[in-house]
Amino acid sequence: MRHSRSSFTFRALTASVLGIGALGLVLFGAASAAHAAIAPIAVGSHPQSMAYNSSTGAVFVVNSAQGSVSRFDGHAATPIANPVTIAGPGSALRGIAVDPVSGRVFAVRQDTAAIYIYDGTINIPVITSAAVGLAPDGIAVDATSGRVFVTNSGAGTVSILDGRAPAPTVIATVSVGATPRAIAVDQISHKVYVGNAFGSSVSMFDGSVAAPVATTIGGFTVPGAIAVDNSTHRVFVTNLIVSKLSWFDAADPAGTLESIGIPAGPTGLTVDQSTHSVFVSGNTDNVVTQLDGRSPANSQQLPLASGTGPRGIVADSTQFTNVFAANEGDDTVSRLVAGTPNFAPIITSGPPPAATVGVPFSFTFTAIGSPAPAFTLINPLPGGLAFDSATATISGTPTTNGSFPNQIVAANAIRPNATQDFALIVNSPTPTPTPTPTPTSTSTPTGGSGTTGGSNSSSSSGATASTPQLAHTGLDVAALWPLIAVGAMLVVAGALSLPRRTSRSSRRPE
Repeated sequence: MRHSRSSFTFRALTASVLGIGALGLVLFGAASAAHAAIAPIAVGSHPQSMAYNSSTGAVFVVNSAQGSVSRFDGHAATPIANPVTIAGPGSALRGIAVDPVSGRVFAVRQDTAAIYIYDGTINIPVITSAAVGLAPDGIAVDATSGRVFVTNSGAGTVSILDGRAPAPTVIATVSVGATPRAIAVDQISHKVYVGNAFGSSVSMFDGSVAAPVATTIGGFTVPGAIAVDNSTHRVFVTNLIVSKLSWFDAADPAGTLESIGIPAGPTGLTVDQSTHSVFVSGNTDNVVTQLDGRSPANSQQLPLASGTGPRGIVADSTQFTNVFAANEGDDTVSRLVAGTPNFAPIITSGPPPAATVGVPFSFTFTAIGSPAPAFTLINPLPGGLAFDSATATISGTPTTNGSFPNQIVAANAIRPNATQDFALIVNSPTPTPTPTPTPTSTSTPTGGSGTTGGSNSSSSSGATASTPQLAHTGLDVAALWPLIAVGAMLVVAGALSLPRRTSRSSRRPE
């Protein structure tokens, strides 16, 4: 007897809510070449969750009806899956994750509230287990710390384990929202994001601290899968009932929350960290949708053909641009070749800095988009400056000061165009300071010259010795020495003449 496909199968659920017919794809711009599946890989019964080891290229698939995990080389031209029996049929295996550093694989068993742990690099591993919370479901690993995070859907909590300990056990428990299922870790910021299925919310907490405390935002409708772009820190969430993809930026979750329609039954979700592409498996519509996560609302949605009932999904960008989707309806894994979705431009540069009259200036605008956008400047530039549309660069030497309003437009035929208003400020040239004149020094004449005037030789010329001066006149004492000498001689001569005169007077007859 074949086991039930899932205790939480959304194909029937979404069909009953949405009615007959799937949500059509919304395409922005012309579609690229068709992207077909390549050689489906046979796995076990009822494949659901998937994990990818970025260090080895190994792909792991949970075969929930058999209680086993299949492993195959995602880099091989013709992969062959090897199963490892974890707990046997009817064991309710759910999520799976792999530590790319240790090679350990962690598989969740819901009915026994435990996770199974084994070395994923060998064919016949020793399997151990660790107890977690009630009805565990999703699981994720922080590749830096080795911490393992498990959602306990029956307890409204997340269990944290040290996945690299010899015998991992729960080291912390975090309260989150109602019925937490999906979980993802930002491998750069170490923030953990949890989709609370029946709480219609997402909880988040710092997974690197000893005792994390979660915060929660609403605005979702039965969150199904969750994934993070590690470099942009953008979080993506599927809404199962309404078939929408929501996203928000970690810096402002509530303020940046947006959504778009996607194919029905979006049960799987992954992000290619090298290209920022987002892949969503449409379990009801039997299609995998690719879009650019940098501009989801304005991205082309590429349909990638898969098997029946795609569910779990992983992306491998280390060697090939491959996406693997587990098809629970035909017990296979589809290997899909990803394309390049067209998406509307996004200007990534800020406004130009201020320029100065007479000073060479250069500034280049930048933008992303597919195809690569072209740039147009709306208004003329001030004198001396020119715009090169091929390089998106303003350059030259401005000749006129002032404030010059303008707008740069980036366009690539995918609407909407990206625009940025700015005012180019051109400042007047900075006045050149007038140099302070250096005082001219006048040498002091020597005493033999007969000159009595002159200035002090101690000035800005750098002389350090000075000639004594009379305080009240400022006359040079050295210049007075000849006069002093003559006066002294006259005094001495007068003094010598006095005895002679006295002697002569005494010899005069009376």
